[in-house]
Amino acid sequence: MAADIEEASALLALKTINLLAGVSDEPFRMNLRRRVAERLAQTPTISIT
Repeated sequence: MAADIEEASALLALKTINLLAGVSDEPFRMNLRRRVAERLAQTPTISIT
């Protein structure tokens, strides 16, 4: 199970890095990266919209 978590988290991180690479404005990209990390660290809430 630990290997699955490592693999899944590595894949998610890689996909996110690739998405962020599409943002050409460096300061914006760094702020966006920080905000995404902050949101991922928050306690998850489930909302259906």
